[in-house]
Amino acid sequence: MSSQVLLIEPDRKTATFLTRAISERGYEVTVSDTGKEGLIAAWRDQPDIIVLELELPDLDGLEVVRRLRKESRTERKTIIAMTQRSKPEETLAGLDVGLDYYVVKQADAVEVLLRLMARSALPEVVHHGEPEKPLGALIPFVSAKGGVGTTSVCLNVACHIARADPEKSVVVVDLVLPIGNVAQITGVKTQTDIVSLTELEPMELSVELLRRELPQAPAWGFTVVPGCKDPAQAMRLQAQRLGPAIQTLRAAYDMVIIDIGRNISRLAMMVLSQATSVAVVVSPDPTSAANSRAILQYMQSEAILGERIFVISNRALGVEDLTGPPLEAIVGRPVDRGIPNIGKNFNLANNLHAPLHMRFPDEAAVDALKDIADGIIEKSKPRVVPGQHA
Repeated sequence: MSSQVLLIEPDRKTATFLTRAISERGYEVTVSDTGKEGLIAAWRDQPDIIVLELELPDLDGLEVVRRLRKESRTERKTIIAMTQRSKPEETLAGLDVGLDYYVVKQADAVEVLLRLMARSALPEVVHHGEPEKPLGALIPFVSAKGGVGTTSVCLNVACHIARADPEKSVVVVDLVLPIGNVAQITGVKTQTDIVSLTELEPMELSVELLRRELPQAPAWGFTVVPGCKDPAQAMRLQAQRLGPAIQTLRAAYDMVIIDIGRNISRLAMMVLSQATSVAVVVSPDPTSAANSRAILQYMQSEAILGERIFVISNRALGVEDLTGPPLEAIVGRPVDRGIPNIGKNFNLANNLHAPLHMRFPDEAAVDALKDIADGIIEKSKPRVVPGQHA
């Protein structure tokens, strides 16, 4: 038996195109062109997957999602937005009302949609051709306080993630605003950066373009999306196109690691809300620990589940600090891993554009960073939620 798909799409040409693409993957597709007709079809037929445009002629798509989630016949169905709405706040609003996935209509949108559907489909669905590659894991690194070594930890953990499985592709994105340091530390030079990606029209941004234009950092084993060189450049970042850019990065790479730093803005929350796992870097001093607790509570209020969070204690300062239960009592949750203080060696390795293990292989921190990478890889593996398809 094939999975049943309900497509709610008001544009006839788009509906025809999507129906053909979805049907070719072995699904049975029913089409509705209004929100009201879509609700009737969903409650009558109880499809396995519902795909809808949020811009509908009669009802707002978010209201359709709310009604589907409130009705017992459809509350556990997979619901995917395939929409022209692309602003970060619109993505957040969609996830808040119960969407499982949010796909922006752009060059790679159909490819992304089919991958998400394959992840949610019943095992009896017949897929033709090559098996679908799932979207890459999304792993942001964030901190509640500057100066705790978030970027250094992010880059070195990303390096060990890349080394753990050379067959998997890894990209590191610098989203520290207004100025980031990923390009400077890794030593890459390119005209393509996070700002230029958001300046592209959605239909111009594709997997092929990313793989062709983004620079490699050979010593580190991953691809880099540099951040902003100065505040003036940061002002050009097109916030409404960040979501589509990350969507395309996840289609192109197995692991998308984003350095957010201490930027807990609505833009950052859009990234965090869709993360596979979230690495929170804490300096084990009372101020940083208290600030981290506040950030963790805020993320919880925004429905970022604690099981997705990975807390890292980085002893960057080398002073008397908190460890074990006293630190965890202030942070308000267990600390997953810790990095011992290594003095100036992190900075020295950064200045040489090299990961720590290449310059200081005997440092205890090298083993700690590898252990963190293994822990994040494990936390980022797909989890089956009761009531959902594996």
